[in-house]
Amino acid sequence: MSRKTPPLLGNYRIVCPHCQKQDNYVITGDYTNLHCQECDKPFDVFLAKVRAKRGRKSGNTREYIIRYYSRAGEGEKRVTDYGGSDLGLRSGDVFYLAYKKLDEGPDILCNMNITKYVEIKKGGCFIATATCGYNSIEVKTLSLFRDNILIKNIWGQLFTSNYYRFSPYLASYIVDKNILKRIIRRTFITPISIIFSNLFSLSTRDRVLHTADDKPTIKKAE
Repeated sequence: MSRKTPPLLGNYRIVCPHCQKQDNYVITGDYTNLHCQECDKPFDVFLAKVRAKRGRKSGNTREYIIRYYSRAGEGEKRVTDYGGSDLGLRSGDVFYLAYKKLDEGPDILCNMNITKYVEIKKGGCFIATATCGYNSIEVKTLSLFRDNILIKNIWGQLFTSNYYRFSPYLASYIVDKNILKRIIRRTFITPISIIFSNLFSLSTRDRVLHTADDKPTIKKAE
């Protein structure tokens, strides 16, 4: 099969992003909605073939930039893992991304050719995510500010470390309070993201980002 053709549809061994239990599922398109046979929760899978892969690693942050072939054509996926994973992906490899929720980014990245996967640790701005949503322009801008500016110096690293220690508590408090979220977004998160974007020239343009029982077990990559 040509490397430029999308992967075959059919049975694949898939890791549930909720409970990480594996089972065989029928993939019916580029995106397939599935239901875990173990934990009974729904999730989505994106299946494609690697055209090229590049990325970078800084500390515990690994960015995967995957050019792919799918049934809809060529495209690109950007996946940032704050757990520092290092999954090998080569041209022609079949891979999938598993999502708990499509609008919150992938939770599992798997290379089917080597039967290994990584769990994607999300480390975006907790307060901005709670108020604006995972795929908002504010979260992407503040994440760029952290990756390109803040963690490049000792004081920024110290601030980031303490922020990740304490901000989840505030984020969990405001996540269900819609009026408070709107106030925080309009008076603080959006203005500061605009200031950082203009001050440090941060661009978010590129970040929007077979049958059954004989399938091998997929191992979690170390």
